[in-house]
Amino acid sequence: MTGTTIPHVTVSITEAIDITDVTTGVIGGDGVLDKLLSTMTEHLTAQYEKRRITGVEYATLYLGAYQATLQQALALTLAKETQAYEIKNLDWEAKLKEAQYNLVVKQLEIATYELTAKAPAEVSNLVKQGLNTDKQTELYEQKRLTEVAQLDGTGILPGSVLDSQRDLLEAQTLGLEKDAKQKVAKLMLDTWATRSTINDAADPNPTNKLEDDKIGLVVTNLCGSVGITV
Repeated sequence: MTGTTIPHVTVSITEAIDITDVTTGVIGGDGVLDKLLSTMTEHLTAQYEKRRITGVEYATLYLGAYQATLQQALALTLAKETQAYEIKNLDWEAKLKEAQYNLVVKQLEIATYELTAKAPAEVSNLVKQGLNTDKQTELYEQKRLTEVAQLDGTGILPGSVLDSQRDLLEAQTLGLEKDAKQKVAKLMLDTWATRSTINDAADPNPTNKLEDDKIGLVVTNLCGSVGITV
């Protein structure tokens, strides 16, 4: 950001007043006092010639008027000397106010930029961060539910992949169970068939559990597992 440089201004009068500006040392000179005294003298002389004042009054009035005129001449000369510094000081004050104005304008521009451009962008970033956080939270929650479902079937949602996997495992388990029953039944039936064919001496007994009623019970259970009522 560029701005107006504000200089430090110190106004002081270091030069001595030129005495010729007050008086040139001769009656009717070009100094301020010379010109004021000439005018004053003309007025007093005119009054004296018109006999409005006497000689004694003239002297008294001249002395008083001279002192007042001298003070006024010095004041006018000093004012003339300081006028240039006062003008310069006013110029610097104007530049200072201009610099302050430019500074305020620049601050307003910065504030407007932050309000209309920077702040909305920051808000948008915060919203995006919030959305990302929400997505991460959803992922963490899904992971938690998956882990819970692996330990507890209540966490499995109907129609989900885990639900399908569970159904598949249950079907496989049921199939293995049926296969085992079929193998047991086949084993007992094969034994019964063999005994019937060769009249095996090893008769069915409570120890080998190959009695006809036990074989029948196994066959009945096997048929029931495949939906057949015996």
